[in-house]
Amino acid sequence: MLAKIACLLCSSGRHFKLDLSMGFLQLSKLVTGVLVVLTAWLLAPLIWQIAALFKDVPTPQFSPASVTSSAAISAPNTDTASLVAEIQAHHLFGQAARPAQNKPAAVITATQEVKQTRLNIKLLGLVSGQNGVAVINFEGKQGAYRIDEVISDKRSRRVTLAAIAQDHVIIYNNDVAEKLLLPKKAARSAAVASASSTPREVSLSDPAFTELLGQNPKRTLTSNPLALTRFMSLAPQRNGNRLAGYRIQAGRDTRLLERAGLNSGDLITHINNIPAANLDIPQLYQIISNTAAVSLTLQRNGKPVTMDIRL
Repeated sequence: MLAKIACLLCSSGRHFKLDLSMGFLQLSKLVTGVLVVLTAWLLAPLIWQIAALFKDVPTPQFSPASVTSSAAISAPNTDTASLVAEIQAHHLFGQAARPAQNKPAAVITATQEVKQTRLNIKLLGLVSGQNGVAVINFEGKQGAYRIDEVISDKRSRRVTLAAIAQDHVIIYNNDVAEKLLLPKKAARSAAVASASSTPREVSLSDPAFTELLGQNPKRTLTSNPLALTRFMSLAPQRNGNRLAGYRIQAGRDTRLLERAGLNSGDLITHINNIPAANLDIPQLYQIISNTAAVSLTLQRNGKPVTMDIRL
């Protein structure tokens, strides 16, 4: 009897333990499911954000009508437009150069419509024609100028030479065309050369020059520049702080200057239509080396003289 009771108790204990273990297993599954659902709910916004990063951005499709219609183009955001305008106003990336405006050509035949200048400027002499040059004294400074060259550019005033006529020139005073007359006394003198007058021509290959410079004068001048110092030298001539040109000074042998028609004291203002003020002595010799002829514009006693020298 006791043995049966013991077996019964053992059997009941095993069933109790089994039921208890089954309860814990079901409870753990329930807790795990709740945790999984809670985790998924918390991670849902993050998952959607990550998915949005890999989502293809649709390419906008434009129909011809929408492209050609200005109404289909949306206006920029007001804040963005104001920001861009502010950046442009401060020129953070530099200021674009304004396109050059073409100046109206000065009409020489209608100068009666151009007012005479009131500037402190005098026309001392001129040579009209294709290679015209004018000798001008502006505020006490004298120089020789060709068309489009700057006479003065200071104190908010820019003066340039626009055109050359027989007895006057047209200048631009801050882009305003004004007329500058040659004094009547000078107009009647030899200071004015007509457009038909030709520059004096000198050929160094003539016997008069080969006698002094050898059979190849150009080679002599380029290979041995010191040979020229026997006949002449060039001295920079300044007009205030500005280089006006090169003054010819006679050497101990004056035959070269006399035969070429040059005078000691002549001021070279242009070489091949280039302002001499823009050239230094080495550049002058380089021009002689690279050209077959040199065109000189001189200023002699306040009057312009043109000369072509064949090398």
